[in-house]
Amino acid sequence: MRDRIIARQSLHVTARFIESAKPRLGVRNAINAYQRSIAPISLQRAEAVASTEHLERLLKRAVQEPGTRPRFLLKLLASNVFVFAKHPAGETQTVWNSHTVAWIRHDGEHVLPVFTSEAALARAPIPGTSAFRVHVQSLLEANPNTHCHVNPGSIYDVPFSADELTYTLARIARAGGATTLMHGAREIGAIANSHPLLVSRLMTFLATVDQVEQAYFTEAELTPLPSRPIQIAILATESVQIVESISNVVEETYGKGQPAKVRILLRDSPEYLSVKTSRMAPFYDREWGARLLALKPDAFS
Repeated sequence: MRDRIIARQSLHVTARFIESAKPRLGVRNAINAYQRSIAPISLQRAEAVASTEHLERLLKRAVQEPGTRPRFLLKLLASNVFVFAKHPAGETQTVWNSHTVAWIRHDGEHVLPVFTSEAALARAPIPGTSAFRVHVQSLLEANPNTHCHVNPGSIYDVPFSADELTYTLARIARAGGATTLMHGAREIGAIANSHPLLVSRLMTFLATVDQVEQAYFTEAELTPLPSRPIQIAILATESVQIVESISNVVEETYGKGQPAKVRILLRDSPEYLSVKTSRMAPFYDREWGARLLALKPDAFS
């Protein structure tokens, strides 16, 4: 099965995938490729997001009728799919410390495997330990000159060359459909990369509080040990007593004398609406957690 799948990657090369020892693209202007594809983007989409079932029907048709590949690619780019992700050992996995896993063909070319469903993930020739749902267009825009393979290991799978992807993305950009980073996304990425332990601890704590929708750094230094209080804004659906807990997380990370200034902004309040309409990038969003899929090893047996 694997030989059949990989042979279709190239008419001239019988490729064997191995996992890249270094995930494709690390920090890139303070926003790594995975971060860009999941969190801080604004979209002008020409294509509507397809359901999993519809996308897989188009995939099957693209395999059976190669002339429909361009139409399938446009629908794919507007959709959310799964990618394998890795994060540093010993850290809680977050948006900010996760990196997309690329596979390397035997000819040295990087290939981004993407999967339309959990079932497709389970059929991958190389299993992973975690996966995230990401937006395909922004993932590929952040990983230029990289090949892509849709559902490797499945009965119906489609590879796209870097040239195909570059051409299609350029057409979309000319039509005004390129993705753009939300205001402040690079700054938030820089803060997260400067304070990985704090961000990991804050995100882990906030994920346990159902009332919290999003969290923002309104002021934070890039130095490893801040000299001024870190300022945090929390968007919440209702009143919740977490200010002291958040301050404790900051002090546990940096020691006493490093307090945090925390503001809770309740839904529909003027401050809440102001942050929402500003389109600023948060460092935590409850929706991100729902995109994480922990994969059990026996799921691939």
